[in-house]
Amino acid sequence: MRKVFFSIITATKNPENILPTLKSLKKQNTRNYENIIIDSSSKQIEPDIKKKFKFRYFYNKKFSLYQALNFGIKQSKGEVIFFLHSDDVLSSKKILRIVHQNFKQKKNEILYGNINMIAKKFNRLWISGKFKKEKIFQGWHPPHTAFFCKRDMFYKYGFFKTQYSIASDYELILRFLLSTNEKKIKYIPVSIINMKIGGKSSKSLINIIRSNIEVVQILKNLNFKNYYKVTFQKIISKIFQIRFK
Repeated sequence: MRKVFFSIITATKNPENILPTLKSLKKQNTRNYENIIIDSSSKQIEPDIKKKFKFRYFYNKKFSLYQALNFGIKQSKGEVIFFLHSDDVLSSKKILRIVHQNFKQKKNEILYGNINMIAKKFNRLWISGKFKKEKIFQGWHPPHTAFFCKRDMFYKYGFFKTQYSIASDYELILRFLLSTNEKKIKYIPVSIINMKIGGKSSKSLINIIRSNIEVVQILKNLNFKNYYKVTFQKIISKIFQIRFK
């Protein structure tokens, strides 16, 4: 198998929504990637989809989301990991090429961008902005769906912590950002993906509450002093991202 630069990992419990995701990936103007799909739904992906699109497929309906992502990382062969979730689509055909070019500059280890979150009555444009470590202690973080990092970082700093059922991606991003030389972290002012609003952390009031309880615990475990304040600032920052249609 030829060496690839990106390992793009898709964990899904809803394979009926995966077709737009696969189409957006196939449109990319580079083929320097592998796509790994971990399916933990009650029914496997249709054979016709497997024939039409090229990906490595693993099925285990017992996997939780973060178990599936950890499994995908361990199966990966690329230099850089990216998580492209089912029903999310890359915003243009140039995304992977742009990211690849930026990784080759100054030997960056982490690269992140923006995302466009779409609902019927409003959009939420998440503009990440340039990285400064002190911003993390003010509730800032980049979206995990626009976050690329070197594969070896998982073996150096650890994988997703599965004791968190909703906010483990937040914990991992903070851990990686706080552990990495600031000069090797780069922001690119590009919308990486378009995604529908209503992910696991925000699809219900109960999940929003559970997510923020996990955030408080994560900040405690990472030795943040003002963890309630940081959690509140994190919530407020999301409100200002909303744009009504």
